[in-house]
Amino acid sequence: MKPEEIKALALKCGFSEREQPGGRMDLNPYVYRFAQALLDRRPLQEIGAHPAPCARFCEATAYEIEIRRLRFDARTRAEAIGILLTGWKTGEISGDDVAVELFKWYPSNPAIAAIKPPCDNTGA
Repeated sequence: MKPEEIKALALKCGFSEREQPGGRMDLNPYVYRFAQALLDRRPLQEIGAHPAPCARFCEATAYEIEIRRLRFDARTRAEAIGILLTGWKTGEISGDDVAVELFKWYPSNPAIAAIKPPCDNTGA
């Protein structure tokens, strides 16, 4: 990116020109250095080779959050299945109702899909 392009974008984003040595008006030099530093990082980021610890930290945090969400979802489903099966064993819930609920949660699981719920309450 050329300095003129950086300047035009910076001005559009609210940066202001300041008087520079020699009396000319321009952006402060650190604005150009900052923009160039961002541009220099991009090729490395695209191939996953940028050594920025903050990027690794952010990715690791995002993965941890997703893993926690998936674990919570698995625990919630396991508890719900436990409740369904307990109800089925005690006769409070019919086997057909258990099959329908399992099919809603796991329609792509071949073992569950093979159960063929008696009625299609899944909207599919």
